[in-house]
Order: sequence, then C-alpha cells, then structure tokens
Amino acid sequence: MSDSVYHASITLGSSEYSFQYEDCGRYEKFDEYGAPVLKYGDTCAISSTPQLAASKCIERAIFAVVKNLANDKESIDTSNTVITVYEIESSPDLDCSNAVYGDFHLIQEVRFEDESKFPINGSKCTEVTVPEEVYEDVELTYLPQIYSSGEIFDTWGESVIQGINKLITTGKYPVIEDEFDVERPDADAYRSLPKDMPPSVV
Repeated sequence: MSDSVYHASITLGSSEYSFQYEDCGRYEKFDEYGAPVLKYGDTCAISSTPQLAASKCIERAIFAVVKNLANDKESIDTSNTVITVYEIESSPDLDCSNAVYGDFHLIQEVRFEDESKFPINGSKCTEVTVPEEVYEDVELTYLPQIYSSGEIFDTWGESVIQGINKLITTGKYPVIEDEFDVERPDADAYRSLPKDMPPSVV
C-alpha cells in the first residue's frame, strides 16, 4: 500500500505534525487475514498493540472523527468544529477497509502499529469547519435497523461522506436527502422501538 492516507483531528492545527507512538490508541483487534476478532457476541476484542488510525481519503477521515466526537457531544461545541486533516505518506501496517463487520469499509480505515516506524510525519492538507448538521447526519448512519440490528445504513452513510466532500470543496454542506435523492432515516421512529432492541454495533 503506497498511496497517502489521512488522519483527522480537532486538537491539532499546525502545518506539520509528527505522530509519536505515545499518540496511539487501542482499537478493535484484527487477525492476520484482516478480519475483526470478536471477543463475545458481536463485541470486538481490543488490540494489545497501540495503533494510529487513518482513512484512505480525506472526507472519510472527517466522517470518522465526527463519529467519535458525536459520542462525546456534551463536552465539545458542535456548532462549528474546526477539523484539521493530515496527509501521511507512510505505508500503513493494517488495512481494515475490506472488513464486512462494523463501519471499517465505510471509513476505509487503515492503521499504523509498528513502533519502529514512529514518529510518523503528517502534513496538513486541509482544515474544515464542520457545522452541527454533519454531526446529526453522521449519527443517523448508526441507528439500529429493525430487521437486522447493528448494520450500518450504507446508502445514507455514503451520501453523508459525499456531502462532506462538497463541504471541503465548496465550503457548504448540502441537505443530504435533497442533494443525493436518498431517504433520511427517521430518528424518532427508532426512539420508539422496544427497550430491549439490541444496540448498534458502534
């Protein structure tokens, strides 16, 4: 894998950044065949090796960081979040993008885990101000489905990613259902589901 990959962040802003091994987190564990390792049920085991996660394209890197920030909206200002994206020219150690489980294919996720490769240098390639509507649309991607709980609304998620691309190129985020002629998931309908409805995978 020789093409550039991208890491997005709200805590960085400099034109260049060297990602240290200490910057890494612990994520879902993958086996040598590129498949997630399930600990029990549909819950992934956690890797024992610290890793730096990235995506194969800019808009998917932004989608991924917004998804993570949406889980902690009470501690951040989601009205206009400035997200910096760094281009990394080093080759990742792990390609998770072909996994049929979870959202790895949607994000086109890759990871760095070989400590000897660190620090890994990144160059700022863009900085985007993300409006609150993006958070709302990303969250809709992860609503549980009634008949196949835990799966991702791929059509909606891919449309949101296209919308983020338009935000990058034009500075304006479109109304997804109008721009791409897709059905908007109904969050209120899912809130009325029985309380014992299995949760989303993510």
